[in-house]
Amino acid sequence: MRLVHDRVLLDKLEQQGGRPHQGDVWRVTWTSRNPLQGGGSGRWNAPNSIQVVYSSCSADGAIAEIYYHLAQQPVLSSADKSISRLRVQTENTLSLLDKKFLTELGLGPQSLALTDAARSQEIAAAAHLLDYDSLLVPSARWACDNLILFPDNLSPDGVSLEDTKAVNWPSWRESNAPEWERRADELRNEKASLIGKPPL
Repeated sequence: MRLVHDRVLLDKLEQQGGRPHQGDVWRVTWTSRNPLQGGGSGRWNAPNSIQVVYSSCSADGAIAEIYYHLAQQPVLSSADKSISRLRVQTENTLSLLDKKFLTELGLGPQSLALTDAARSQEIAAAAHLLDYDSLLVPSARWACDNLILFPDNLSPDGVSLEDTKAVNWPSWRESNAPEWERRADELRNEKASLIGKPPL
């Protein structure tokens, strides 16, 4: 694991402080994968670094995160995925929902989807080092919040699996296509404005 040496970042995160968080969250995984298992890499963990469990405070938000990646393929996959509802009880969640604080950390003011993932990975590694057990962050793909869990910092009973079912992709696309296209248009226009082009 790469050590974090940014003392200014560590100080900012430590001063922010954490709080307990409890409730249900959702996670989409391969059907064959244990939904409580961390690993892989993404916006909040670099390859071969800290273990995380990605989850969303909205079922649609969890599906949207995976749908985005599937939609990048030449042919949209109907891959065998399941959505699981998890019950979480954290003790030390670091909230990154405040837009001003995100900007101070180098993750704003633009949408999270347009930021450099290397910076969010660095922030998560620093939070993990400071013994936070999770991050509450804005979703980059949906109008909701995501909860990023650090399994090795959670208490043994901090997360449990409540239920799992298959993702019905055709039904989800039909129900959410207007909202998905609206958000995609917003991001395209925001990206164009950042590079000085007129809105699409």
